[in-house]
Amino acid sequence: MKKRLFAVLLAALLSLSLLAGCKPSDTPDDTTTTTTTSQADTDPSGDDVTDPSGDDVTDPSGEEETDPSEEETVVTDENGKTQKTTKTQRTIAGRKTTTKKVTTTTKKGDTTKKNTTTTKGGGNSGTDKPATPFSMPFEETMKWTLFMTEHAYQPIKTDTIKFDAVYELTNVELDVDVGESGSAQTKLMAAAASGKMYDITFLGNTQFRTYKTSLFYDLTDRIKTDLPNYYAAIKDEWNDLMTFATGGRLYGFAQTEYKYLYDEQGVLMPYIRVDIFENNNLKKPTTWKEWFESMKILKKKYPDSQPYASRSLDYILRYWTKQLGQAYQIYYNVEDAKWECGVLNASKFKNILQFMKDCYDEGILDQNFDQSSEKNFQDLATASKTFCTIDSGSPTSKANQILQETDKNAAFYAIDPLASHLNGGKTTTWYWPQSSNYQSMYYISSQAAHLEELLFFMDWCYTDEGVNTNNYGKLGETYELDKDGMAYVPEKLWKQKWPEGGGVHVYDWMSTFGLNQLCFAPYMNNQDQRWENFEWYPEEDYTHPWICDSSEEYRKGYASAQLNVAPDVSTELTARYDTLQAYIRNQIVGFIKGTREMSEYDVFVNDLKSMGIQELLDACNA
Repeated sequence: MKKRLFAVLLAALLSLSLLAGCKPSDTPDDTTTTTTTSQADTDPSGDDVTDPSGDDVTDPSGEEETDPSEEETVVTDENGKTQKTTKTQRTIAGRKTTTKKVTTTTKKGDTTKKNTTTTKGGGNSGTDKPATPFSMPFEETMKWTLFMTEHAYQPIKTDTIKFDAVYELTNVELDVDVGESGSAQTKLMAAAASGKMYDITFLGNTQFRTYKTSLFYDLTDRIKTDLPNYYAAIKDEWNDLMTFATGGRLYGFAQTEYKYLYDEQGVLMPYIRVDIFENNNLKKPTTWKEWFESMKILKKKYPDSQPYASRSLDYILRYWTKQLGQAYQIYYNVEDAKWECGVLNASKFKNILQFMKDCYDEGILDQNFDQSSEKNFQDLATASKTFCTIDSGSPTSKANQILQETDKNAAFYAIDPLASHLNGGKTTTWYWPQSSNYQSMYYISSQAAHLEELLFFMDWCYTDEGVNTNNYGKLGETYELDKDGMAYVPEKLWKQKWPEGGGVHVYDWMSTFGLNQLCFAPYMNNQDQRWENFEWYPEEDYTHPWICDSSEEYRKGYASAQLNVAPDVSTELTARYDTLQAYIRNQIVGFIKGTREMSEYDVFVNDLKSMGIQELLDACNA
């Protein structure tokens, strides 16, 4: 149980993607192969799903498949050309699934693959229709610019096996401009000022709202009719996708996760340096009060430490306040099924805020918490100057690897969520919710050259071949396909690239090849089982008695941290949401650091009301 749970807790680290795929034919015979990919026919949340036009979204096949067996039909025409059609129905995670056909034709003596992808229903009025007249690879080389901000865990390398494989399969060259944390905004603003953005720009929704929508291509009305692979990937969570809408319109391709093959989600838990607690004769804390007293002792013992630190201000404010008993910003309350704002509940939140201020005044909370970054956390963690964080396991596992090079007992471990004296002695946590399937968007420039080809290429990224390439690299070099057509990394391949004795973090390994979600991967998946015979963590990581023993009871909380607006919510209200969220965050930081007096809390609440926060909540809850 512990080993399984700990793997779940660290699922965010293991960022390798898994998707059903088909091995390309090695022979130039005349063959047409049809592969089916299952998609759920209902919204897992149970809510009605609506498309941009307001019509209900239905099963793309228009039929209900009931035969659980696999059917194969082989037809040979008068010219000897063989067409094989396979139709499969699977049940995944309790969801009924239907079929989608992807037909790939290879002509004898011609290596050009005709990716004629079809769907039924939706905008196609029940008839099969090719997405576009193009095929992969393109007859002429296509070159497009791509902008991405580099993640602290995985540097983006542009000369990698993955981009080579993309070129070989599609005849597309991506000119990648990498923005580091300090330069990204400067580069983007310069592009916007010129009137022409990059052909493809990777942004979060809040970032996108700072730019004129005229800079980007509105593809909303074409998603169902012309982008069948993309539509199949996102159709069942269309309402969640509207988080990224501006005035009900979508200007890019959502980075989404292949969610039906791996339904366990990483829980955000307190991680502590168990060895430091034990070395100082401190017991495992079970409440935030006990934690506070232990942290005061450690701060006195290690005066240059910052006992509680995090990789971002957002992680400190959003997840800590939730675990103390009340999320602080505008959020969706799943239990009550409505949008709320935590700071408006003054009788509860003032006490939470005072506790956080006490931690800051005692020197427990990182004194530079409002400037938190992944690099800052790693520097503190690997120097043994911080002893606790709330996270999914990614930053602590990276720190553990470095710490254990000199001390095998040094490690952060996930413990049970702490009961809050500010929440009636209850425990709670924030888990990765359904709506986090959409984390960012690949926005398309309205002035991109060869726009139709660009849309076809982006749709290819949501095919089996595209997913495997962007997440695994090059077939035969960095991954193989098993007997079911599923991508995996065989031991003989990863050992060729892994240095003797280890010492490489999985993000470093993926950076070498340009793989997965921290590079260019519109359709990604956090699978960890697809590395053959690979021991991610030593056995002792699972056996320490302080490790969280069960997380099922903690899999609850608030489903969204971002405004999940309906298409008819106005652009003005969406902009107001961003303004209010920023204002709340800045004022909360001020209260904690003492630049704003706690006695002014009621004034702060009145300010929010005068800014129209209740009108916004009413619109969201309508």
